[in-house]
Amino acid sequence: MEPPDPGRVNWYETPGYAPYLEAWKGRWEFATYLNRAAAGDPAAARKKKQPAR
Repeated sequence: MEPPDPGRVNWYETPGYAPYLEAWKGRWEFATYLNRAAAGDPAAARKKKQPAR
């Protein structure tokens, strides 16, 4: 592979996924993430729901 360690690329910034983004935004599984990101939370991608105990 050239270069041996290519840089990271966010899948949602890849042109091949562009046709699917609108459908992705409408899925309930991602609503929490999208709402945090829209509110300007810089750590939105790192926050995960804690499992119920």
